[in-house]
Amino acid sequence: MTVDGRGGGALFRTFGAALLILTGCGPAEDDPRARCFPEVSFDDPRLEIHVRARISAFEGPLTVELIEERWRALGPGEGISSHEFYGLRGLEGIQCLPLEEFRCIACELDDLSPLRATPITEFTCTECSLGDLSPLRSTPITEFTCTECSLGDLAPLAANDSVEAITITKSGLEDVDDLVGGGAAIPQLLRLNLSGNQIAAIHGTPLLPSVQVLELGSNRLRAAPPVAGMPALGRLNLDDNPLADLDPLAGHAGLRKLSIEGAEVTSVAALADLALWELNLRGNQIEDIGALPTGLTHLWLSDNRISRGVERIAAMPGLLVLDLARNQIPSLAGLEVPDFAGELSLEDNAITSVAGLRIPKVLWLTLDRNPLPTLAGLDAPALETLSAQGCQIGGFDGLAGSPALAEVRLADNQISGLGGLSGLGGRPLDLLDLSRNPIGALTEAPSMMIYNVFLDDAGLTSLDGIESLAIRAISAVGNAITDLSPLASVEFVGVNSVIDFSHNPISDITPLAAVARDDSDLVFVGAAITDLSQLALFKVHSVDLRENGIVDVSGLAEGDLGIRALNLADNAIASLPPLTHGLGVVSLDLSGNELTALSSRWWVSQSLNLARNQISDLSGLAGVSVHNLDLSDNALTDLDVFFEVAYFISDLHLDLSGNQLVDASGLAAISTSIWSLDLSDNALAALPAMPNASVEELDLSGNPLTSIGAVEATDIRCVGCAITSVAAIADALASAVALDLSGNPLASLDGIAGASALERLTLDEIGTGDLSALAPLLARDGFTLSARRNGIVDVAPLVGGAAYLDLSGNGIVDLSPLVDASSGSYILVDNPIDIDRSLRAMVLHCLRRDVGILWGTDARSYGCSRPDYSDT
Repeated sequence: MTVDGRGGGALFRTFGAALLILTGCGPAEDDPRARCFPEVSFDDPRLEIHVRARISAFEGPLTVELIEERWRALGPGEGISSHEFYGLRGLEGIQCLPLEEFRCIACELDDLSPLRATPITEFTCTECSLGDLSPLRSTPITEFTCTECSLGDLAPLAANDSVEAITITKSGLEDVDDLVGGGAAIPQLLRLNLSGNQIAAIHGTPLLPSVQVLELGSNRLRAAPPVAGMPALGRLNLDDNPLADLDPLAGHAGLRKLSIEGAEVTSVAALADLALWELNLRGNQIEDIGALPTGLTHLWLSDNRISRGVERIAAMPGLLVLDLARNQIPSLAGLEVPDFAGELSLEDNAITSVAGLRIPKVLWLTLDRNPLPTLAGLDAPALETLSAQGCQIGGFDGLAGSPALAEVRLADNQISGLGGLSGLGGRPLDLLDLSRNPIGALTEAPSMMIYNVFLDDAGLTSLDGIESLAIRAISAVGNAITDLSPLASVEFVGVNSVIDFSHNPISDITPLAAVARDDSDLVFVGAAITDLSQLALFKVHSVDLRENGIVDVSGLAEGDLGIRALNLADNAIASLPPLTHGLGVVSLDLSGNELTALSSRWWVSQSLNLARNQISDLSGLAGVSVHNLDLSDNALTDLDVFFEVAYFISDLHLDLSGNQLVDASGLAAISTSIWSLDLSDNALAALPAMPNASVEELDLSGNPLTSIGAVEATDIRCVGCAITSVAAIADALASAVALDLSGNPLASLDGIAGASALERLTLDEIGTGDLSALAPLLARDGFTLSARRNGIVDVAPLVGGAAYLDLSGNGIVDLSPLVDASSGSYILVDNPIDIDRSLRAMVLHCLRRDVGILWGTDARSYGCSRPDYSDT
């Protein structure tokens, strides 16, 4: 809201006094402002609440002087969902406010007469029902905005001689002739937006000489609107209409930007003489480009049926943006865009030849999924990135004329060898993707540098010839390669090389030992590597051997590998032999195997993943020292041996979820700090005290727990457990900062206030609406509470100093206790709130700094915008 701080009250006082002197019998009854004296009164209690809350005057009479003084002192405010007023049913009294903007949401206003002759210049309504608009005829409104409104006759709005911008969207309008048809004569109107309505036709030619922008998208128009009476119109949006007839646009001299996306246009002949700069015709039924305006700089024609007229684009010398994707263009002959330097999209057409395409400045060309047999004839000397995937290209013809090429994507074509790369003259490439081509052999590869090579599913049986290339990374997934020895002669350049030969029948990787470096990542997922002794030859960053059918890992018995991360997940390993020395890796993944027990020295310093096995015996972890240990989804029933033999370092991440644990007494032996301990989804009925350990995150969810012993834990989750009282877990709460007990059958919360460090509490769906025991917690600064779907009906016990309360999905009707809430954000979605009982508290809360409130439903919610009283 903008405040009239230039004597609005004085104007009212002078006007009212003059009326009394002249009539001698009181103010004139037909002027709303006359009713502001001697006191201001409101027919709608909701409006009075808004005003009194805004100026902090809940007692005593309201006068124009008092309202103006306090309103002006507050400066601009926001309110509810960026609106000043919410849920109004009447406006009497609003004429006494120093308003220049009226913004109302979810209001039902049958009588707008109090607005007559007020100083309001901007009128905004959202989700409103408005009666007769006649009172707006004489107001100085310059902007009228209605979204999702119910409106009657629009003629009074059109008769307003001040309005410069009208926006009525998503309001079900059908007849708009008073605004944009033959009945419209609004000489001062600059912008008109009627998008998202039900307009099927516009009758007659309007007189709108000043309109610059017209928005009619998402309606039911079958013909363009008559624009002859809009000489100043520069931008027109007709998107998402079943529109085919463009004749009403013909000859318009001022139109510069036109968008008709998602329509039914078949002919663009009517646009030929327009002086357009930007034209968007995506998603129509155009077959022939036709004689489009030659001054275009931006042209979007994707998703049509274009098969003819592409040569006419050559007549647009200033074109900067061009999109012809997903059409039926068979040939590019005659397509010349000499100054176009952006991205040219021609994918998903019927192009069989690029001969005649002249694009000397284009940097990025996309020709994907065209029936192109060759790129011969390509005239694109500045091209840096070429994508012609899914075509029928059989070679590299045409690339020699693009000396700046850095990335070439030719996957899914018919290229049968690399000999054609010699035409590039040995120039290096950043990327070459020839995946899913019948390459067959690399013997014709020229000597050149390619930083990233992709040859996935390329029918390769041999790497002979690859020695000619210098590469940083190579992916040759899904071939029939068995011999890697040619790679021993390849020069690997750059850093962090990735060598991926997944899903090849490779068993011997020793040739790579000569070229792999300590920053190399070797990936052989789904290969045939079963002899792990060859890993002793490597000093690399990582080796990935998932899904190789590995059964025997005795080849690793000597340990001391030079590999930082080794992934053996999803094999068939059932046992681990004893190691002579430590394995030597920093990270080891053995998840998804068939292990039932572990052997000594199979530990690592950083991360050990043993998830998804059948482990029931943890004695093999004797002496383990690891930062991250994952034992989830195994067959563990107790932890006694484990915690007796394991050595835990500080800040351990330990995952024991998804086992069959019934006894956790072994936890009592832990003597270290644990960052996260996940015991969720087991069968634990009790958690013992852990007197010598500290845990940052403790997850016990999904256990039939009824009690938790003393533990120094910062964040405790026990969602869906069987806890019936806080007393059963009180010993565990001494250090808890965050606690989630959602889904527990809590009969009592007594004692929870004893959690002296608690800052965040979640009690969703606990089956009780009595949260009175939380009062001491809610008085703490910064406290947050989530108590959703608990049948809470009274919010009073929850009002305190809390910073955030989520009470969604309860039975709260009355929010008046929030009047005394000095801080905090309240989430009250899906509560049956009685607005009349609650509005004062809601508005007051919305006007305070650093607070917020959200109500309504998931589908339609309302919230506060925090005001900035910069002039206070």
